[in-house]
Amino acid sequence: MKELVVHTLKVFINDDNGCYIEKIDYDNTEILHGIPSHEFNSSVCHCNAENMTITEQSAEKIIISLTAKTEYWNADEIIFIGDSHIERKQTYRITKDFYGHFLPRFTIKGSDIRYTYPIHVYEMPIAEVKPLRQDISWAVPLPAHIWHTDENVIVYGVNQNEGRGSLDVFQTEDAETLSLGIRYPDRTKQAEGMAFYVGSRPLGDSDFSKGETIILSEFVMAKKREDEPLLEAEKMAAQILLKETPAPIDCTGISQKLAGYFKNCDLWEDDVFGQGCGWFRNMWTHTALGTPKKDPYYDLGWGEGYGAATISALARYMDRTGDDFSKQIDQMSRGIRFFLRDQNVPGAYYDRYYEKTGEFCDFVVDKRIWTHSLGEIGLQLIQLYHDVTDYREDIRVIWFNTARDIGDFMLSQQKNDGDINDGFDADNHEANPKQHRIPARAIFCGVWVHLYRLTKDQKYLDAARRLALAVKPEIDKYEFFNQMIDALGHSSNPPTPMEIYDGENSAYALQGLTELYIETRDEKILSLCKKCAAYIISWMYFYNLETGHNGITRGGTVCRMPDYPLLYLGAGSFAYVPLVKLSKTTGDEFYHMMANELLTCVSKYFFRAPGKPFDNGLVHAIDQSNCLYWGPDKEGQLDTGMTSGMALMLMEYTLKFVRPENKDGRAMAPLLRKT
Repeated sequence: MKELVVHTLKVFINDDNGCYIEKIDYDNTEILHGIPSHEFNSSVCHCNAENMTITEQSAEKIIISLTAKTEYWNADEIIFIGDSHIERKQTYRITKDFYGHFLPRFTIKGSDIRYTYPIHVYEMPIAEVKPLRQDISWAVPLPAHIWHTDENVIVYGVNQNEGRGSLDVFQTEDAETLSLGIRYPDRTKQAEGMAFYVGSRPLGDSDFSKGETIILSEFVMAKKREDEPLLEAEKMAAQILLKETPAPIDCTGISQKLAGYFKNCDLWEDDVFGQGCGWFRNMWTHTALGTPKKDPYYDLGWGEGYGAATISALARYMDRTGDDFSKQIDQMSRGIRFFLRDQNVPGAYYDRYYEKTGEFCDFVVDKRIWTHSLGEIGLQLIQLYHDVTDYREDIRVIWFNTARDIGDFMLSQQKNDGDINDGFDADNHEANPKQHRIPARAIFCGVWVHLYRLTKDQKYLDAARRLALAVKPEIDKYEFFNQMIDALGHSSNPPTPMEIYDGENSAYALQGLTELYIETRDEKILSLCKKCAAYIISWMYFYNLETGHNGITRGGTVCRMPDYPLLYLGAGSFAYVPLVKLSKTTGDEFYHMMANELLTCVSKYFFRAPGKPFDNGLVHAIDQSNCLYWGPDKEGQLDTGMTSGMALMLMEYTLKFVRPENKDGRAMAPLLRKT
């Protein structure tokens, strides 16, 4: 037995009959256990290493080389042991055709372990973990097994920058033992139509041919538990997976292109709500193939048009550049009132106007108001009121009054326990019939905090505190469900049973709770912020896939699960501002680093269609499993508010508040990474 030690990490190599990693210890505690005769492992054969050489050894690092040979392949392996991590790269050279797979693996054991496979399960006891084997292209954005005890946090992942493979986990015969591994092939055949997915995308086997080379690259990291375990795990994984810094972002150039899109997109419609009352239509569809069409919707809130975000984006751009968008800003601001559910009841706004029926409604054309969407309308407008002080005062008053009315409406609906509905029907009864709640309602903490700052009325701050306590149990359990989107059903009775969970939900909650923490510096609120941030970050891609737009997925966010395999820029866009603010308030640069990842991905998703009105808009969403653009028949769609508008708003926010020195057009330097 060889014991190789670098600081608190130990790798034990059993060399009795060939060589294999028997176990890995962190701070004298076993964190991974190897499997005899499986140092190299495939479905057709497995073996220990025949030879092992320590090629470099010092107090700070050890490098080991191992080799083996079987009937089907020759293999070699490099193990690097450092002060904070272990890396293992296996190279298999196929010498005989076979059909099967590769699966290097370890086991973990313990009744106190809480295991996470990001997106699929969070902090689950080992005995409850079901077999998971997910296609790396949908969706394993953070490709790492994560688990923690009361003492330690451990990450075991696949380094997509250097090799292939997806995560594999299943229980052994012992209910307290999990088998963890990296599996290849890591892709499955993907549907190209409007496929509706349920559950996991299981990985099968493949034909391997003589002469092929397969590289699998793993890493293991561990630390003492000091903070939110998932957040600590993400920080560790980022040191490996995000080691290469993203390209600089030219915010001024991107803003200029997006402003050009709004000038030329041909989606502005005059007199939608009467003479002089225009609005931006939501989006173009069928932009990649077929005949491009304009959709029949106009949005104030949740939906592709997100008018509140569009108003904010154009006003911020005009404030910085002087480029005149006052017609659109003024008419949309005055037109907000048309979205009121009842013109005599302030603050209760619908999301959408459907021109075919002349009705105001929610996203799926029903008479519901969704709390987190209403809160986002209020938050966008009150932040705009605060940030842009030189615009026409009569329009700024509309922004403030709209936000105040929204805040007061929800204040009137707050329950004795501090909670509020997820949504409201026409009689203000709960609109969410599902088992789970929508933690995104915590966005109202942010609306109320802004109103407190501007009015000094204590009732708003008190309401925000009470709401934060009400949503705490769901956030503590990572129950970020979002029941208001398509899966609710179009007034079906009973509604469709599927419950959707998504990262965007946590971004809304993060927006509200971050403002509350900044105002109160309450450590309990910070704990909730960390949960929300950890969740949205775990939905972000830490690597690029060739099936992304221009081969880019890193920094993009998975939309929702488990139904559609989307990379959707809107989810991450809502998280950008609170991540930046949280970083500034806490001094933790990691939040800002991940915000920069989001912004970098946004900057790469321009749609090129020279001569077309949708040129230089942002791709709304993409099926990251096959690179088809989202939209009807997967033929592409470019919106106004949800991605293009949000992106313009974020660039302008960044230029004014994050990197003001870059107003002259110089590209933003990427944040430094500690590796």
